[in-house]
Amino acid sequence: MDDITRNRIEMADAVEQWFADHAAGVASNNKLKTTKNTFVTKLTLLRDTVGEQAGAVSEAKEQTDVKGDSRENCVTIAKKVNRSAKAAEIEQPGIETRYPYPRNLNDEALVALLRSFAIGGATDDAIIAAYGAPVDWIAQCDANADAFEAVTQLQSQASGEKVGKRALTLALVDDLMQLIRTAGFIIENVFEGDVAALASWKSASHVKTKKYTPPPPTPPTP
Repeated sequence: MDDITRNRIEMADAVEQWFADHAAGVASNNKLKTTKNTFVTKLTLLRDTVGEQAGAVSEAKEQTDVKGDSRENCVTIAKKVNRSAKAAEIEQPGIETRYPYPRNLNDEALVALLRSFAIGGATDDAIIAAYGAPVDWIAQCDANADAFEAVTQLQSQASGEKVGKRALTLALVDDLMQLIRTAGFIIENVFEGDVAALASWKSASHVKTKKYTPPPPTPPTP
């Protein structure tokens, strides 16, 4: 979460407390009371969403890590098969071209490559295994392709969830800022003679930011 959003949420917390501390005055005006109730409802939803957003961020990171491991498994078996094909090329002309390993393959191309290896294994199984690839290399190609496709989908879903929760958080914060602005005008009327209440409202409804402290000057070189 960025600092601006965090500061605005902290301000919303302070405003909620102000409403609680001045409940009688707030309840004396129907518009202010309604605005307060809407504010509290949205703030509660925001808190839930912020928690869900944190969970979504964690899940997206976890799935990204899992995807990286799964992709590496795909690369490992693809390279083994490719090396065996290169080794067999002299005795089996043309086999190297059937089991290539181009660099910088995207996710979809890597899965497609493993699928093609598994299909080719119907005729080249024993040859590829004879030159050092695992005896179950066909099964490994299929299994790793399946696993990588599955984790890629999960990672995409987790990333989408993270983006969605962040968008909802920002929308709710914007709504709260507008409600605070509206409440402020009403409060100036309702609490016109209450200097302390107006002063505390001004403090509560002000976005507090950390004061910038410049780094100490670099001492002169002797």
